[in-house]
Amino acid sequence: MANGTINMRISLKSIGIFLIVLALVFWLCEQIFFGGLTEDGFLEESLFLPLGYLIAATGAVVLIVNWYRNRG
Repeated sequence: MANGTINMRISLKSIGIFLIVLALVFWLCEQIFFGGLTEDGFLEESLFLPLGYLIAATGAVVLIVNWYRNRG
């Protein structure tokens, strides 16, 4: 600690795992609340599905960067 500040260090691995878990939660919310067809035959979708894919891809990139940095 320098000058009374708290040094919080979060690893890239933990950020990547958190993002992937968050994406799984978004996909689960999509299936529970919005997945399927309505009585009129319209497909119900929400923003959870595309956000889930985007967050999962970001988490995967963060984990790959972490692996590359710790490789050598």
